[in-house]
Amino acid sequence: MTILEDAKNGNVNKEMLHVAEIERIDIKQVLKKISKGEAVIMKRENYNPVGIGFPFRTKINVNLGTSS
Repeated sequence: MTILEDAKNGNVNKEMLHVAEIERIDIKQVLKKISKGEAVIMKRENYNPVGIGFPFRTKINVNLGTSS
């Protein structure tokens, strides 16, 4: 299962627990934000998981332009 699928089913996994502990946020809020698509957890091999989006500390801001 993916982290999103776990969150939508109400299942807490180790990545969510880690992010909730590091960010000092209630696990219920982590589940709610991920299941709604308002936040994500980036999981990479050999690195700790990182929560991205509101209410986590890490945010991403992109100014995407196009040219012909």
